[in-house]
Amino acid sequence: MTGAPAPAVLVMGGFIVLLLLWLVRHLSRRRRFPLVFEARVEHVCDGDSIIVRGCFGRVKLRIAGMDAPETAQARGRESERRLRSMLQGRVVKVRSVAADRYGRWVSTVTADGVDAGLVMVEEGEAWAYRTYLWALPKEARGRYLAAEEHARRAGRGLWAERSPEAPWLWRRRHRTILQRILDFFWRIGRAVRRFFRGGGK
Repeated sequence: MTGAPAPAVLVMGGFIVLLLLWLVRHLSRRRRFPLVFEARVEHVCDGDSIIVRGCFGRVKLRIAGMDAPETAQARGRESERRLRSMLQGRVVKVRSVAADRYGRWVSTVTADGVDAGLVMVEEGEAWAYRTYLWALPKEARGRYLAAEEHARRAGRGLWAERSPEAPWLWRRRHRTILQRILDFFWRIGRAVRRFFRGGGK
């Protein structure tokens, strides 16, 4: 008589089922990017993500090209307030190029022709985020990197601190085991999508 399955086997089986469910859900909701549209900013979530309402309904956006301090970090609240003062309630032009692991649309956001992400980097309220620089038009990538360097040299915003911690490093230090597992499966899902798309992004 065989014994009951080992707990590790049950856990792995559960994760595989969850991964398959996630893939089905993701593929069923997939949109063809890029998408360009106008929307009104309903809510500023933090220093680099907002909720807008437009022709696609209510959508959460991750602003491309920059990474602001997390709310619990030094200057996290200041960064959020600055983005809110720039965008809250305004009609903006959005160019969404992809969805991230949390379902947010990675997007450039402009208000009256002004790139909100670039302003945040110029004022020292965010880093130029290398992970999402690819989402910017080619001519804008150098501007983000130069803006970060100028803000750093001028000691603006978060650069007034001696050695501010980059938010991606802060997140890595504070990730829970569950988040690490979800990140692992997200990477698997991304690899599967790339495989079926023939290696594209």
